[in-house]
Amino acid sequence: SLCYYILGAKDVAIDVIAKAADVCKDGLAMDTVRKQIYTLLIQQIYVSDATYKYSINKIFEACLSWKIAKQYGYKKDEFGFNKICE
Repeated sequence: SLCYYILGAKDVAIDVIAKAADVCKDGLAMDTVRKQIYTLLIQQIYVSDATYKYSINKIFEACLSWKIAKQYGYKKDEFGFNKICE
């Protein structure tokens, strides 16, 4: 998704990252040994998704992705989403 994003195909990047989120959620549900790894991946996926959506002015959708990342335990806020999404 990052390659698409950098090349300017931001909508495609969002579609690809949505598929990655589905794969990671399935992995989290099925693989109890690597649960922590899948949780970290999901956090990063939703932070990236929020960033991509914010960059194309989909603020509401970006905030939804940000909140999902936080539900999975994401604690950092490098991009200021806590203020944006109040």
